[in-house]
Amino acid sequence: GEIAEFELQLRRTRTRAYHAIELGWPGEPFAQVSLLDTQIVAVKLFHRSRVRGWLRPARLSVKTVYPLGLLRAWTWIDLDIAALVYPRPIVAPRPSGGDGDSAQGARQLKKGSEDFYGFRPYRSGDNLRHVLWRAYAKGQPLQSKQFAETQVQSHWLRYDDCEGDRERRLGVLCHWILELERKGEVFGLQLPGVTLAPDSGPEQRERALRMLALFQPPRAT
Repeated sequence: GEIAEFELQLRRTRTRAYHAIELGWPGEPFAQVSLLDTQIVAVKLFHRSRVRGWLRPARLSVKTVYPLGLLRAWTWIDLDIAALVYPRPIVAPRPSGGDGDSAQGARQLKKGSEDFYGFRPYRSGDNLRHVLWRAYAKGQPLQSKQFAETQVQSHWLRYDDCEGDRERRLGVLCHWILELERKGEVFGLQLPGVTLAPDSGPEQRERALRMLALFQPPRAT
């Protein structure tokens, strides 16, 4: 439903000027540009998206009626360009399959190397740099430093947990992908036949949205 933007560059190979060149796709707004004193000019064209998936515009119309508007010079150009269209987000409660996945993103501690967490008795194989040698030299039991880092519990977004037809389910998943990424949460995505492992950040968001955009249900065997 939104507008896809494409940027083209026009370059003149001669010294002559080119006036009032109109570019556009049938049914979409045209742009007009001239190459007078500059060698290269950029022009933005817009195309409305109607369905998810790859948007590949038709042949581009290039024409002009300069100078008097009595005659029209025109041609059609096939451009190898495309835009990936995501599903339209649909605001709805977060889908949950009742498998214990916390909607609040409960936090837990795991072993790591970020923050000092405390001491514990030495165990064979512990990093020697973490051993409390000064205390051991004073006759105290051999101890090791323990470190911990905070980890956000993974959220799973599952196609099968949503309700409605295919496009509504994808729209709900799209909304929650955007919401969880905005909050910095870790999430994974499961669609029939394909799974995205949990992760976070803009790259994870783009991977998940791409999966939604290109999703086609597996063919029945």
